[in-house]
Amino acid sequence: MERETNGTEDEEGRQKIREEKDKSKELHAIKERYLGGVKKRRRTRHLNDRKFVFEWDASEDTSIDYNPLYKERHQVQLLGRGFIAGIDLKQQKREQSRFYGDLMEKRRTLEEKEQEEARLRKLRKKEAKQRWDDRHWSQKKLDEMTDRDWRIFREDYSITTKGGKIPNPIRSWKDSSLPPHILEVIDKCGYKEPTPIQRQAIPIGLQNRDIIGVAETGSGKTAAFLIPLLVWITTLPKIDR
Repeated sequence: MERETNGTEDEEGRQKIREEKDKSKELHAIKERYLGGVKKRRRTRHLNDRKFVFEWDASEDTSIDYNPLYKERHQVQLLGRGFIAGIDLKQQKREQSRFYGDLMEKRRTLEEKEQEEARLRKLRKKEAKQRWDDRHWSQKKLDEMTDRDWRIFREDYSITTKGGKIPNPIRSWKDSSLPPHILEVIDKCGYKEPTPIQRQAIPIGLQNRDIIGVAETGSGKTAAFLIPLLVWITTLPKIDR
């Protein structure tokens, strides 16, 4: 109890010291303003002087005021939550939201506060889920891909398809359903990543469906045709002679 009393007295003492300092500074500023005083002569700038003068008169600084009447300004709350012209709109919105938030916090009961906390937790959980769902397709597993992810994937690789029930393209060789021995041969041939025509044509070819693929020269159309063909050949029974 004595410590709390001593702490309160120390705080009151420091507050009085600050008030006395502010009063003395304010009195000194008033004397300089109306009675005059020794002023530092400002450097005169000549017309042919291109250097910028960074000095200014201390009396011109209006950012700090020692009078509590001007230091603690009252924020006007307009009817209908309007705004004051000539002042930053975002700053006014922040101050108004802080004012109404503090006002509602004082009026809320314990039950309302618990409901608000539950609502905020639910909102944060929803936002976290949204951020998790909005990850780039390269950061997702194959079973986590959505229709939106596949659409973005096709746009990234300039894949355009026409037809019905078209399978999804392959993202990488390891995500494809190719047999291991075929993947080993592909790796030995130096195909590290499939080309756009291979990404879409191989899944369609593995379904034994007809396809017409249009791509520029050197884009891997031959491999896109041969890989499904080799997979089909390996499924045929061996011929013993």
